[in-house]
Amino acid sequence: MQVNKNYEVELNLKDLLFHILYKWWIVLLVGILVAGILANKEYWSYEKYHRAGELAPAEIQYEADVVSYRKSLERAEEVLAEYEAISKSESENSKVSILMGIDPTSIWTAVRKYYVDTEVSVGDVGKKTLAVLSESFSKDIEDEKLIEVFGTSVRRDIIYVASICIDKEMNTISVIGSGATKEQAIERRDFVESYLKKESETLSKETDHKLILLSDNVGTNRVLITRDLNGEKVESSLLAIQKSLNEDYQNFQNQINVYTKNRNDLLNNSPQKPEAKIKEKVLFGFVLGAGAIIILLTVYYLLNGKLKTGDELRKRYNALLLSDFSHSRALWKGKGVDWIIEKLEYGNRTDPENELDNIASLMDVSRDGKSVLFTGTLGEKETKRIYEGLKSRLQEKGIELIFQPEYLHNSKAVALSGQSDSVLLAEEKYKSRIRDLNQMTEMLNIENAKVIGTILL
Repeated sequence: MQVNKNYEVELNLKDLLFHILYKWWIVLLVGILVAGILANKEYWSYEKYHRAGELAPAEIQYEADVVSYRKSLERAEEVLAEYEAISKSESENSKVSILMGIDPTSIWTAVRKYYVDTEVSVGDVGKKTLAVLSESFSKDIEDEKLIEVFGTSVRRDIIYVASICIDKEMNTISVIGSGATKEQAIERRDFVESYLKKESETLSKETDHKLILLSDNVGTNRVLITRDLNGEKVESSLLAIQKSLNEDYQNFQNQINVYTKNRNDLLNNSPQKPEAKIKEKVLFGFVLGAGAIIILLTVYYLLNGKLKTGDELRKRYNALLLSDFSHSRALWKGKGVDWIIEKLEYGNRTDPENELDNIASLMDVSRDGKSVLFTGTLGEKETKRIYEGLKSRLQEKGIELIFQPEYLHNSKAVALSGQSDSVLLAEEKYKSRIRDLNQMTEMLNIENAKVIGTILL
């Protein structure tokens, strides 16, 4: 029997599982204990304040959270309502927009161009007169009149289809009307022109000037002719304007979606009234306690330095295993839960008497000799039953079985191991220590003992 120095400890998951299962009562006890401690702590975290006629800190915080939540919700509702109103207005304006009703590839435009003839040079009074006349359509105009001609009173749209443009260098002024049809363009131009002429009549009382018609054109264009901030004539893409209007409306819709989500998130995350969560604490405490003890049992299993399986005995010491008895780690063997666990681990248990018969049948006087020392690191209590069962069976085969337990503390056993024809060892799972087995193996080798096999209890 030799110690295999290259042996690496292997984790047997099945054996570890049953090692923990057999300690079910410890797991259950610790789980219940921790669950009780946490539940009791949770209960008194509220009850001690209630008995004093006060609110618990969590309840005070809840009251403050409710006030803050209501303010946040009200503000979210207000902002959402504002954007919904704006979006509704934009949607309605988009539907009746005079710009959206014009084909951007065929814009009817009616233009009348006038020369402004003044009594003084163009450089001074002429430019002032132009500036005043150019603003004649930007003054206050009754909404009813705008709606009658344009179908809307929204000046944002009207300035694109009806305007007065000037040319300061040429001292000219143009009245422009645009629309989806020729008649519409002319009507809008004439409407704007009426305000120009009215302003001209008023201004003539201060400045002597005349409007001389230079041209009168009606036709289709691919751009809108409008004015810039200085009153100069510019060209604008109707397609780009229509796209911008659609994008503005869509941006409002997107913003509404954001504010709607914010409002809904607030509704779904209202402060919850605090209360003692006894059931949750019981469950958490039980899982925590049971989990902690399972971890400790696993660590103990890995580090306790004891023999665990027959495979470990064979591989660590190159030993011949004659028998591996069923070995329960239950506190109450054969009772209730432990009986069920044993059935799961071993199934139909092997009859110990049958195992003893098998061991005896494997031994032979011609090979093992007439005197066999029965020993091991265990005491008499653990091995005497096996010795007595084997003794009578081996006598029938002419083999004398000598019983000397506790090999490491029994000088007679050490001496007999070298004097006997062979040695039969008996060890017990989860009780025999690896360090004792290593020491016993070295001593047996020193005595040149012939180890014929090992029985694992």
